[in-house]
Amino acid sequence: MIRKAATIVCLELAAMTVAIGVISLGRTLFCGRSSPRTPWHIRFDDEPHLIACPGFIFRDGSVCWNSQDMASAAKRSPFGLGVVIKQWRGFVVFYVPAAVTGRGHLQLRFPLWVPFVLFSIYPTIAFVRGPYRRHRRRKKGLCLKCGYNLTGNVSGVCPECGKRI
Repeated sequence: MIRKAATIVCLELAAMTVAIGVISLGRTLFCGRSSPRTPWHIRFDDEPHLIACPGFIFRDGSVCWNSQDMASAAKRSPFGLGVVIKQWRGFVVFYVPAAVTGRGHLQLRFPLWVPFVLFSIYPTIAFVRGPYRRHRRRKKGLCLKCGYNLTGNVSGVCPECGKRI
């Protein structure tokens, strides 16, 4: 039951990732707080001040996550001393050191296909594993439901689980 629920949740998250990717093409979707005292919210916004707020920003098929308020980090850091730690094929890790701002700030950007692939791995394995397991059990002469060895069984019923053979 838990495996089935996990599979359904992963499929829903993968579908939501695709939907967010399509919706965010040409627009900005913000999910987070505009200030520390406000609750989390989701809205379409093209206002540049939200891009620096803590939370998630979805734009043009990619996602950006801010650990803290990047705007306040840029204000406090002299000459905007932030460091792009790594940049590779749409992946960006940006860091403003704690020595500069008094508190370290981290920003991650990556394409939306990354969470889609991560959310799709478990359901794919679950859908492939079941038929493969039944095929292997049938080939070895085992019960398809519980895997009990049915060699020499003439009753036509599995003595372990009661399934008809």
